[in-house]
Amino acid sequence: MGTNGLGWVLVHVRRRARAAPIALAACVAREACAAFGSSAHPQRLTPCGSHAQLTAHSVPLGCCSPFLHLGFPVVVFTYVKGTPMYGLKTESSFDAAHFLTDYHGKCENLHGHRWRVVAYLEQEELQTQGTHKDMVIDFADFKGALRDLTEAFDHSFVVEEGSLAPDTLACLEREGFSLSMVPFRTTAENFARYFYGKLVDAGFPVSQVDVYETPNNCAIYRG
Repeated sequence: MGTNGLGWVLVHVRRRARAAPIALAACVAREACAAFGSSAHPQRLTPCGSHAQLTAHSVPLGCCSPFLHLGFPVVVFTYVKGTPMYGLKTESSFDAAHFLTDYHGKCENLHGHRWRVVAYLEQEELQTQGTHKDMVIDFADFKGALRDLTEAFDHSFVVEEGSLAPDTLACLEREGFSLSMVPFRTTAENFARYFYGKLVDAGFPVSQVDVYETPNNCAIYRG
């Protein structure tokens, strides 16, 4: 990446409306980088996050000549580095049971997870006064807010509203089960959006929430 914060990123390479292989796209990206004197690795030029911007830019045909004769028109865009941001991250977990309505597979049956919730805050400037000076927010406040949200579900049966008959719910409650009723299908994606919204409502500058159902699989919600 040059000192001006600009680099080159291949957006797409297509032939007869069918996407070209990723390997070819990466190769063309390297050609474009070389043509404009960028030392950045093509993979690092892919914009990510909510603050990246793309602007169209012309590309000399010579830099892509090995591919143009194959009929691949090339579109290259300028990547403008986003605004520098401060960030915080914390996480909390809860153990809970659920099932998925209208699902054909194992998850239609009652089962449980250790749900791991990871939340991220992002802010351009640090606070300037009081005990929070030079902080995004006090970690204790951030951790406590997320912990309170997850503890509300801990060791409970999370049930989508309307998914069980009233007499079934009454029977479960009579037997002493702890039920957490939610107005959404109990997917990790919906939980990520739920926790994101709750943290925003509490005044936190949330940028992203990840919800893991297993150590290897998570859903992500970004604002």
